[in-house]
Amino acid sequence: MGYNLKAFIGQVERLEPVTTRFKNAKLIPLTEQIALIPMTDDLFNEINDYRVNNNIDGYEYLTTDIESEIIETINIGLIAYIEVEYFGGTGVQNGILWKNKKRIFEHSGTKAVVNSILQQFGITRSKSRDEFETVGLNRHRYTEDWLVGVN
Repeated sequence: MGYNLKAFIGQVERLEPVTTRFKNAKLIPLTEQIALIPMTDDLFNEINDYRVNNNIDGYEYLTTDIESEIIETINIGLIAYIEVEYFGGTGVQNGILWKNKKRIFEHSGTKAVVNSILQQFGITRSKSRDEFETVGLNRHRYTEDWLVGVN
């Protein structure tokens, strides 16, 4: 089985302006502290204004225009973007973290990238669950599944 997630992660109050500005941005609470906005095809096209754009190296759904639009919309504070793809136990995690419009973390690897990002939001692991499971990123296997039942 596979797992595929492309999403912005941040504190609810930081992500809300994105949902106000882009009609295809849907806020999904993960914990009391943080939420995610799935990067669907519709949101990707809306932010890019249906233009061909330069992808940021290593990312399928993150372009230079999307980065600019999102950090301008968020303005201050902390926000992350992740792309996770696994199939049959192998895969990759990519993540970028911005603080006050500047990249402060960017990493690609086979594990722990998302956990490292979640730690920056104050998420801690327990004895039986890592940060990824603690916030429930294992609830759905595909980006679009996060939108089921969301208006």
